[in-house]
Amino acid sequence: MRHPRLWPAVTAVAAALGVVLAVALFL
Repeated sequence: MRHPRLWPAVTAVAAALGVVLAVALFL
């Protein structure tokens, strides 16, 4: 994955999944 323009989207998706998993585990 050497597409600098895609990294912001990838990081955003990863952060969203992390938050969802954190909330799911917290609840």
